[in-house]
Amino acid sequence: MSLFEQFETDKTKEQDGVPVEYVANCDGTIPTFYIARIGGANSKYSLLIKKLTKQYKRQIQLDALPEEKLIEISIKAFSEGALRGWDNIQDRKGKNIPFSIENACDLFKQLPDLFADLVSQANDLDLYKSVQIEEDIKN
Repeated sequence: MSLFEQFETDKTKEQDGVPVEYVANCDGTIPTFYIARIGGANSKYSLLIKKLTKQYKRQIQLDALPEEKLIEISIKAFSEGALRGWDNIQDRKGKNIPFSIENACDLFKQLPDLFADLVSQANDLDLYKSVQIEEDIKN
């Protein structure tokens, strides 16, 4: 396997996002998040991180930024810079939650393990590889 097959990604997927599906809701609909890559060709995420951490630069250097603030910044940066949308995301009562940055931040604060999983997915190089490479792997 060549280095290109191992590491080359589809820049459009990195910027526009790819679907990440979870187990079906009670009504049979599939909760789906559309996430862009954290880093790579997704400069929006990187710029947001710089903007949101600028005022805390010294605290970050001294490792003195409270964890709650770091989580808040991470959720906001991900929601604005990597999350491109969602389908069939429901609240506890099965009511659809419309996509918005505010609703995303609220959801991730309520479900930190979901947030951690989506961040992990957004860092997964394999999700963003080019179509040809994906087809080669299937064969």
